[in-house]
Amino acid sequence: MRFWIWFNVTVTLALFTATLVFLVRRALREGRLTAELALFLATLTLGWMEAVIDWGGFVYYSPDWPHFPESWPVVRLIPVLPLHIPLCYTWFFWGGSVMGRGLARWVLVRRPGLPIGATLLAAGLFVGFAFDAVVENFFIVVGGAWNYTQVWGPLALRGGTDTQWPVYMGFAMGLTISPLTYLLGKRNDRGEDLLAAWLGRARERSRSSGSGTAGAATRRQVGWARYLVAWIIVVHVIYGAVSLGYAVLRWSGVQTTVGTVQPYPNGPAWYDDDVTEPGDPSVNTEPTQKSVDDGVPDENVPPKVG
Repeated sequence: MRFWIWFNVTVTLALFTATLVFLVRRALREGRLTAELALFLATLTLGWMEAVIDWGGFVYYSPDWPHFPESWPVVRLIPVLPLHIPLCYTWFFWGGSVMGRGLARWVLVRRPGLPIGATLLAAGLFVGFAFDAVVENFFIVVGGAWNYTQVWGPLALRGGTDTQWPVYMGFAMGLTISPLTYLLGKRNDRGEDLLAAWLGRARERSRSSGSGTAGAATRRQVGWARYLVAWIIVVHVIYGAVSLGYAVLRWSGVQTTVGTVQPYPNGPAWYDDDVTEPGDPSVNTEPTQKSVDDGVPDENVPPKVG
C-alpha cells in the first residue's frame, strides 16, 4: 500500500510541476494570462473542499498518507486528508477539462454538423466519468489507498465489499468537468473564451468612451486579476453545487451498504449508527469508532499509529 501512496504523490508532483512550468512559459510568451493557466490556478484553490465531499461520500484515506492535522477546521470533518490533495484537484479537473476539449475537437472534425456547445459538455461529462472511474478503481482495488466505507447500494460497483465504489462519484466528477470543458473550449468569433468575453463586455459598459477601437482594445486587455478571480468563482460555484449534492446524499441516509467498518487497522473509520444493510455478513458491523461527527472515540480502539 505504501508503494502506491508514494507512487500517487510522486506522479502528482511531477505532473503538477511540469504542467505549471509549461503553462507559465506559454503565458509569458503570449504576454497574457491564458485560459488554461487561469483554470489551472483556479482549480488549485479547490483543495479545501475535498473534506466536504469526502464527508458526504464516506471517503476514508489510509492513515499512511502524509496528511493535514486532523484538528484543523473543515479538515476535521473526515479522518484523514492527504497533504497533496490541492495538487491532485488541480491536475484532475484541469487535465480532465483539457482532455474533454480535445475529445470534443476530435469529434467535431469528424462530425462538423454537431453543435459545439453540446459536444463540449458531452465530452467533458464522458471524460470526467471515465477519468474518475479509472483512477479511483485502480487506487481502491490495486493500491488500497482509500476506501468508501458506506455507499448507496443500488448505484455502487462491488457494493458490500472492501473495494466498493459508488458509481455516482464518477457522475459527480463528470458534472464538474463538463461545464469547465465548455468554458475552456467555447470561443466567440474573436477567439475569446466565454469568461474573457464577458469581462470585456462588462468593462466596455463601464467606460464612458463609446469608441469602437477603444472597446476592442479593452477586450484584449482584460485585467489578469479580474480574469483569474472570475475563474476561481466559477470553479467554486460548480464544485460547490456538486459538494452540496453529496451533503444532501449524506443527510438522506441512503448510503447504508457497508463494505467494512474499519478498513485500516491503524486509524478510525466512518460509521453511522443508522447503517441497516451490512455488506459482508462476516464483517463485524459494530462501531469500532464513531465518525468524526460525534467526536466520541470508542475506548476499545487501539491508539492510532503514524
